[in-house]
Amino acid sequence: MESQRSGLPKQVQQIFERDGVVNEAVARGIVNYRALARWIMEGTGVVASEDAVLSAIRRIRGSQSVRPFRAAHKVVAESHLNVRSSLCQLTAPRTKGIQERLAAIFREIDFERGEILYYTQGESGIKILVDESNLRTVQAHLGTHILQVTKHLAAVSIVQPREGLQTPGILALLTNALALQNINVVDAVFGLPEYLFFVKQEDTLRAYQALEALISVSRQEAQNEKVPRAHGRPFRRRPVARA
Repeated sequence: MESQRSGLPKQVQQIFERDGVVNEAVARGIVNYRALARWIMEGTGVVASEDAVLSAIRRIRGSQSVRPFRAAHKVVAESHLNVRSSLCQLTAPRTKGIQERLAAIFREIDFERGEILYYTQGESGIKILVDESNLRTVQAHLGTHILQVTKHLAAVSIVQPREGLQTPGILALLTNALALQNINVVDAVFGLPEYLFFVKQEDTLRAYQALEALISVSRQEAQNEKVPRAHGRPFRRRPVARA
C-alpha cells in the first residue's frame, strides 16, 4: 500500500505528460481539481483514494513553473494572417519523369507577379498547388499523368516571427484551432516565415476566424503574464492614503 502511495504522484505526472489538454487546463488554473481527480480514477486505472489523487494534482500544479504551450502562445501572439483564394491542387504519380517536368513548370510561374507554386511529395504521389490561372499550364506539361484535380481552394497563412520554427507546440495550437471548427485541411506547407493551410474555398472565412481567435487568445495570454498575480488572481495595488 505504501509503495502505491509513493508512486501515485509519478502516475499522475505521466497522465499530465500524455494529455496536453489536461496539462494546459491545470496550468491555467481553469479546472476543478476534485472533478479531475475523479476523472483520473475512473478513466486511467489509478487505484487510490480521491483525496490522495487530489493531493498529487496539487503537488504537481505547485511544481509547474512553465505551461506546456507558453512559448508557442508567445510566437502566435506576434503573428498575423494572410488569405489567398482561387487556388487548385493537382496530384500526379511520383516518378522521375514527373519530377523533370516540374522544373519546366517552375520556369513558367511568374513569382515576381505574386504567382505561387508549392509541391509536396509523399510515398505514392506528388501534389502540386498553383493559382487556378496556371492550371492549364500545369496540365499542358503533365498531360494524362494527372491523377486528380481539386479546384476552388484557398490558402490561409499565419506569418510568424523567425523563432517560430524553433518553438515546439505551434503546429499543435494551429491545427487544434482548425479542427475544433470542423475545418478539413486539404494540404499544408510549412516554411520560414509561415504556415500555409489549404482549405476548401467555402471554409476560408471560418478558417480565418478560427486562427484569428487563436491569435487574440495568445495576445491576451501574453498580456496577462505582464500583470503581477497573487493566488491565481490579478494583483491590484491598493491606493495609498495621503495626508
